Amino acid sequence: MPLKFMRSAIMLVVAMLSQLANAFVDPPTLSPTNPTEGQTVSVNIRVGQCDVLPVGPEQITQTGNSIRILLNSIHISYSEFCNIIVGVRTFPLGVYPPGSYTVQVDRTYELPLPPQTIVETLGILPFTVAGAPAPAVLPTNGLIGLLALFATLLLIAAPVLSRRQRDRNAADV
Repeated sequence: MPLKFMRSAIMLVVAMLSQLANAFVDPPTLSPTNPTEGQTVSVNIRVGQCDVLPVGPEQITQTGNSIRILLNSIHISYSEFCNIIVGVRTFPLGVYPPGSYTVQVDRTYELPLPPQTIVETLGILPFTVAGAPAPAVLPTNGLIGLLALFATLLLIAAPVLSRRQRDRNAADV
């Protein structure tokens, strides 16, 4: 009986002292989701607690329609030191001509024991850049439209101007 009690007490103490590791890096997303020619395409990543993005400049490489972004990051392995604020980081990739592309988002970090560099792929995102929207065609009026506008303004303004003239003449008398 004391052995069962002791085992239960040890398990309870260990459970109370353990902490959940809140390390996370959510899958990356693109913004805008449907880019058009001339818009800057960006990668958004939500990270928190035990992970920080980036530490140092990101490396963006492009081969044809394949784009790769490598983010230097920090990953904390010990939950006692996980106190990093949760947030969304945005990394602009650039402006692309119309076509279909893929973005591979990778991150790299160092592990202290044993010393090693980890490179992990966070996601591969396809996207298509549409051509720029056609400029809006506004109706234009030629000489006839300009004359019609002038005549309309004259018809509206003539009674007002004649009334003012009558009021001035009446005031002078």
